[in-house]
Amino acid sequence: MKSSSLLFLSLFFPLPAAGAQTPIRFRDPVFSRVNVAKAVPYGAAVNRYTRKMETLLMDIYTPKGDTLAKRPAVVIVHGGGWVSGSRASFQFVRMAKDFALRGYVAASIDYRMAPSKLVRKLPESAEDSQEDTKAAVRFLRRYASRYGVDPGRIAAAGGSAGGFAVVMASYYKEEGKSGNPGWSSKIQ
Repeated sequence: MKSSSLLFLSLFFPLPAAGAQTPIRFRDPVFSRVNVAKAVPYGAAVNRYTRKMETLLMDIYTPKGDTLAKRPAVVIVHGGGWVSGSRASFQFVRMAKDFALRGYVAASIDYRMAPSKLVRKLPESAEDSQEDTKAAVRFLRRYASRYGVDPGRIAAAGGSAGGFAVVMASYYKEEGKSGNPGWSSKIQ
């Protein structure tokens, strides 16, 4: 009788599963919504193909309702073979939101690209993308207090050409002239 009463009660008052844990910030989603600051200018540079000055933009995702003053940040760099794609590409928006739901600040960036008819010029576009990635890191350091970023904990992630840009930005010594001079572009 006692065990059937417990079974009956458990149908209406479920107990936590054995081994259930409290979500852990930065590992698990702990926020339910994010704020997005769209089209934030983080630098400017001349596109070597169009010879026009381009304003470089990022969308910054932060956890809604978070009170932590210093959060790790992630710069997210889209793919597209250096000729297509954008910071608003679905998979990179999803990645940025996922990071923000876990408590990070995520910045999805655009970078200078080559026109698709100039695919053979990709080495130069790769160089531009890593310079622009570094400018985004410098921007987050420069405005760390505005966006709640821990300036000592800025990482980067990317897909395809964006992943290549991240690796290059991590190792390439030249800073480029995409913006925010005087601030460290170290990815750590």
